[in-house]
Amino acid sequence: MSNTQPLWLGTTSQPDRPQLSTGRHFDVLIAGAGIVGLSTAFALRGLGLNLGVVDARSILNDVTGHTTGKLTSQHGIIYDYLTSTFGKETAQQYADMNEWAIREVDRIRTEEAIDCDFFPESAYVYAMTDEKAKEFEKEIKACTNLGLPASFVANPDLPYETRGAIKFDNQARYHPVKFLLGIADKLDAEIFENTRILEIEEKDEKCIVETSNGTVTADKVVVATHYPIYDSGLFVAKLAPYKSYAIAVDVRREMPVGMYITEDEPMRSMRRQPVDGKDILIVGGDHHKVGQQQDAHLAYTEIARWADERFGVEKLLYRWSTQDNWTVDRLPYVGKSPNRDRIFIATGFGGWGMTNGIASGKILADAILERDNPWAESLDPGRMNLGAVARMAKENLDAANHLIGDRMGAADTSEVDAIPMGDAAIVQMEDERIAAYRDENGTIHAVTSACTHWGCELKWNSAEKTWDCPCHGSRFAIDGEVLHSPAVKPLEKRNIAGTDGVQ
Repeated sequence: MSNTQPLWLGTTSQPDRPQLSTGRHFDVLIAGAGIVGLSTAFALRGLGLNLGVVDARSILNDVTGHTTGKLTSQHGIIYDYLTSTFGKETAQQYADMNEWAIREVDRIRTEEAIDCDFFPESAYVYAMTDEKAKEFEKEIKACTNLGLPASFVANPDLPYETRGAIKFDNQARYHPVKFLLGIADKLDAEIFENTRILEIEEKDEKCIVETSNGTVTADKVVVATHYPIYDSGLFVAKLAPYKSYAIAVDVRREMPVGMYITEDEPMRSMRRQPVDGKDILIVGGDHHKVGQQQDAHLAYTEIARWADERFGVEKLLYRWSTQDNWTVDRLPYVGKSPNRDRIFIATGFGGWGMTNGIASGKILADAILERDNPWAESLDPGRMNLGAVARMAKENLDAANHLIGDRMGAADTSEVDAIPMGDAAIVQMEDERIAAYRDENGTIHAVTSACTHWGCELKWNSAEKTWDCPCHGSRFAIDGEVLHSPAVKPLEKRNIAGTDGVQ
């Protein structure tokens, strides 16, 4: 299987939606039609607001459509950390908002009659080593103090030996795209696609929004683009973008009941999902900083090998990757953008966007309406704490090393003709470096090699055939189209003498 398509997008279809035309004005304009954007619009419906939701491509086509679809407040070993670092109040808020999100999805899908493969199921985090298992006692104590449905299980129902697990009852799995397409049909908002927001400015009691189709205005703007395209809070210094991988497989042996994730490395995540009346197995893992992998194909190979050894893989049905932003203190940033009055933001879910994203929609709606929200204070995007400074410095040093070091280092080659078919390279030309891909027909697709966000040199992603930025996670197609923010401008195309040029 050479292509990469998520199960969620491969088992759904949706209509084309119009582009946003210039000159429009909205009470609230939401940039990004993923789980945060659509949840915010849903939380604002019925209030008589002129709402617009706009996506740079098609809705749910980016991170939300590339998840593993777990609805759980079980986010690894986190609650002891939150309690000891921030205190019980903050840990309680995080626990409550994620538990609320599970119930909210259940409520919405029931009341709105949305068929989204929703199944109540327990969630487990398990240990493969005694070292990791030792952390469970403190974590369960913290969870119990917060009223979470956590308990220790010595022998989870897995076909291999573990050192025990923490079980969370009353969690759920679902088909996120089916659910959110159902929400999209229930909105009293206009949804626009294939319209990229390029710039946002607060001016004269409103927001001036420059898009790829012209200028629009809004009283308030929500930036729900996963990685913020608008940065008034130095989010480039406070976010670390990570990529992970997943496969969906038909297996010969019995699948485990429940949703599972390891606390050890290499990380592995598992859950079942019905497709065409039959359960298949989703297995994920192998995370790394975006643009810093050696060969993305190896991640899929290793996950498939791991699944085959334990469950007997009959057929690989889907494979895909996703991107997650990690914050320096492990809490998301949700609320009013720092130093701004009319711009709101949500980012940094650390791999747990299915519940954090739903809860963020409620937090953002309350902030827009100037209503109190019990979870908002802990997630303030303008916060900073001393404990996060060391981690922030480490992430910034990593980005700086790539920004400076990669462009000063040697290019992959100086000969375009040396690139094999189906492969790519950074090529040193006489006056600049280019990013060149030779397709299976031998045609060269060449673009500038510097990310249009901060100028970091891009890295080739062989599995998805994209150019990825190792600094802040922007991604580009072989023709230079932006696939993932924070970049908003495409790479420039280059025609190479002696080749067939850019197609």
